[in-house]
Amino acid sequence: MRGDRVTASPRTIPTPNRTAVLRRRVTIIVAVTIAYNLIEGIIALAAGTEAASAALIGFGLDSGVEVGTAEGLGDSCATAVGEIMESAARDTHRHEGEGHS
Repeated sequence: MRGDRVTASPRTIPTPNRTAVLRRRVTIIVAVTIAYNLIEGIIALAAGTEAASAALIGFGLDSGVEVGTAEGLGDSCATAVGEIMESAARDTHRHEGEGHS
């Protein structure tokens, strides 16, 4: 086994259905994250104001930052899925043109 060579095969191109499933999953995860952080932030800000707690108010503000991060991550993931598909398509076409002997 030590002398066996492992060769990488070209990546397969995700089907349009698979891409749609992945994009839908990312959208759902981002939406749930945003909703959770919004609720968490509102509750923390209200409780922090009521209790005059800087820690709770800071926690609530941090939740707002996390909402922005989730939005950015969702955009990045959507862009990355498209770039991965394009890259896989280029690699596959390049390997098909090489021929195998």
